[in-house]
Amino acid sequence: MKLPFQHIGFNGWLKLVLAAIFSLYAAMFGYEYLANGIFHPVGFDLLAFWSAGKAALSNSFSSVYDLETLAQIQYSALRDPGISVTEFLPFPVSLFPFFILPFTLIASLDASPAYWLWTVFNSLALVGYLVFLIRHLKPKTRAFPTLLLILSISSYAAYQNFYWGQVEVGLLIMAGEFLRMILEKKPIPAGLWLGGMLLKPQVLVLVLPWLVLARQWKIIQGFSISALVILLVSILLGSWDGMLQMARLWTQFLPGMYSNGPENMINWRMLGIHLNGITHSSFGWIAAGLGMALTGTLCLRLLPRRHKKPTEEHLVHQLTGVLAASLIFTWHSHIHMAMVMIPFLIFGWLNGNLPQRTVVSWTILPAVLQILVLVLAALMFTKLVPWIQGVGGLILGLSGLIIHLVLILQVLKHQPVSAQSHLQNQPCLYRS
Repeated sequence: MKLPFQHIGFNGWLKLVLAAIFSLYAAMFGYEYLANGIFHPVGFDLLAFWSAGKAALSNSFSSVYDLETLAQIQYSALRDPGISVTEFLPFPVSLFPFFILPFTLIASLDASPAYWLWTVFNSLALVGYLVFLIRHLKPKTRAFPTLLLILSISSYAAYQNFYWGQVEVGLLIMAGEFLRMILEKKPIPAGLWLGGMLLKPQVLVLVLPWLVLARQWKIIQGFSISALVILLVSILLGSWDGMLQMARLWTQFLPGMYSNGPENMINWRMLGIHLNGITHSSFGWIAAGLGMALTGTLCLRLLPRRHKKPTEEHLVHQLTGVLAASLIFTWHSHIHMAMVMIPFLIFGWLNGNLPQRTVVSWTILPAVLQILVLVLAALMFTKLVPWIQGVGGLILGLSGLIIHLVLILQVLKHQPVSAQSHLQNQPCLYRS
């Protein structure tokens, strides 16, 4: 008797796993939406961006950073928040005024339609751009790797981006064009796209110093031009007063605001917070500091040798590790920010510079651990196991921390090879 799924092979099994992941995400989203409606908490980040656009249109761009103004707008958009407006804690927006501009386009809509429009637009933009990017990165002699596209959009980072209504699709596009311009030997345009990643400037915390140490002056030049334009437009929109208010908001983010959720991040800070809670001491900050020092050291090992200019392919490969290091090193890094890695993982897969198991694990591991979290939550709800505060954030945060640490080590271990030779050795992966 033949067993089901006996001869489907690696690609077939991977498709089944990805279908199961999609089903899991759909069930989680559907349950939250049906049980609590929109913005409780589905789409709550988009509520913040929408309210910022509304504040900019109705008042000024400087009012975007006024928490009382945001509280009034966000409170009015929520259905029965259960508290008074004076008790309501708004979700702050710390983006440059330059990046608030797109949200003025949807600010005339009610909050709920704005979320769905934003979700549809970003879904189309994500799929469309990844198709474009893969076609430009893959060798022209092979069929389009549909499986790689599905793998990319099935990540937990992508799910979290759409769940919260975040802006990481834009960050992904900036990173993808940065990568593509490097490969096309256009360092100044690459730097211009890198400047667009100031949408979430914390992802550049190690990237910019590394580029300086690597003497990538043309990329730095392009970045400087782009950053200057973003800064000048932001000053024109928000005035100096608005920029000062934004800076003050950033200082509030550093120690931790109510909206930060640092215990749910994927960085060393998250680990430090949980270890502090477990040990009832400051041991966690010591461990986090050591982890950050380790991450910085690994980045230094990724620097090209002196007097030896790296090829464009080698530079992208090194930047894959540096960007992964930035995600776990930076003070503020939620799992949806990891979408910025997708273009670099696609490049590593197509060119054989990263083991396929690493790329697959990057997508699948958080989903598997999410199932574990749901099982633990059910057991704790039924009192079969004791209640453990914050265990879900620790498990999912560790998955992001570990997989990116492993990714850095894989970048150090594997050197770039030609895409053509890799494809000749792995033909079955591209038939789908």
